[in-house]
Amino acid sequence: MDFSVIVTGVLEENCYIVYDKEGTCVIIDPGDDSETIADHIAENDLTPKAILLTHGHFDHTGAVVALKERYEALPVYIHYDDRKMLSEPEQQSAFDYGVNDEFEADKYIQDGEKLCFGTLEFTVIHTPGHTKGSCCFLCEGALFTGDTLFRRSVGRVDLPGGSESAMMRTLREKIAVLPGYLSVHPGHGDFSTIAEEKEKNPYIKEALA
Repeated sequence: MDFSVIVTGVLEENCYIVYDKEGTCVIIDPGDDSETIADHIAENDLTPKAILLTHGHFDHTGAVVALKERYEALPVYIHYDDRKMLSEPEQQSAFDYGVNDEFEADKYIQDGEKLCFGTLEFTVIHTPGHTKGSCCFLCEGALFTGDTLFRRSVGRVDLPGGSESAMMRTLREKIAVLPGYLSVHPGHGDFSTIAEEKEKNPYIKEALA
């Protein structure tokens, strides 16, 4: 497994293209700039098999419609609890940024589910807090965290579907229990590790106190 990161949109969201040595790839959180994403896929001779969404906010989903049009039958995966966010932009302040695309997911994922594409295998970890349906995707030694976990921070909990108590529970029961060697690849900002976050993230420390 290997991956590339493309920073997209006005909110500088990290879109990840995860691929195996045969060229099968999965797109995680295509937030914007569909042409840049497609160009990268073509330049590296990759074949996209799915779009995985960590949650339903527009800055993580803005390129979905264009990519689905470009790659026919490319399925979109999201947790069931965030399904309405894809068809109700007002829930995520998308109109403030001129975004009004509406679409439906093709498949709804659940905690602990294994998603396999080529030789890639992702484990779904349901991590409510930033939104009700927020999820992380674990593939080999890499954890793609969306807006659940950032380097030394966490995602906002004051938007529709957010919950501070749910975030604290997620950090305590879903994040802090993970092996320290895992690399953390968030939806915005720099990479980290679980070990670093356990040591230096004040929100995880609070959740464990």
